[in-house]
Amino acid sequence: MHGTARLRAVAVQQQGKKREISIRGRKFEAVRLVLPVETINPVLLIDHFWMDKPTFPPHKHAGIAALSIMFEDSECGFSNRDSFKLGDRIIAPGELQWTISNKGIVHEEIPDPAKPGKTAHGAQILMNIPEASKLDKPQVIHLNQEDIPVLTPSEGARVRVLSGSQFGLSPETKKRMKPPIDITLLDCILKPSAVLDLEIPEGRVAWAMVIKGSGSTTTMRCTEEGGLKEDQQNKQQEQQQQQQQQSL
Repeated sequence: MHGTARLRAVAVQQQGKKREISIRGRKFEAVRLVLPVETINPVLLIDHFWMDKPTFPPHKHAGIAALSIMFEDSECGFSNRDSFKLGDRIIAPGELQWTISNKGIVHEEIPDPAKPGKTAHGAQILMNIPEASKLDKPQVIHLNQEDIPVLTPSEGARVRVLSGSQFGLSPETKKRMKPPIDITLLDCILKPSAVLDLEIPEGRVAWAMVIKGSGSTTTMRCTEEGGLKEDQQNKQQEQQQQQQQQSL
């Protein structure tokens, strides 16, 4: 989410701060959220990262899915290679790629070597795979920027539907956007004071991660630096609305 806005939704809040992360002596900067599986299942880990050097050497995944999202403002793409040559390509700014490891795959992701000194800006989300799929063959799914629906559901709101179906997408688009894991992911850019209303189905959990700027749900406010505090104004408004509904 970019900008300042209010999300009228139930959300799980966890504080995260930008820090340096080291992998086998190679470092990059990221806001990392590590989540218990029961919190926002199937999400296990979220890295909002900035990377200008090769950091992720070849490594194995099994039983999980890794979703790599390159933000539109990234200075370069991500070069991806894997042991089955399923997804050997550049993930360009604005694109995304699922690596569904299932029974096992080795892959490597590094900033585009053709653009030395440029910073790759993106997010990687690790998700648990349904038990019934853990012994299936690995799978890689790539979406080009033009394949991702861009919607304007309200004034000042721009939403890219990265996964799942929302906002009355056409049947053809819903079929094409069906994720390998049952999850809806939205990349939202909101102008100051814009409001985005999201309908959360029964039994679902919603979460939001601020990429740039600040935002708030009905009761909480969060920023890109990872700060989190009660939004008293929104909380009071929500309480007043509940009281009015009870009196009707």
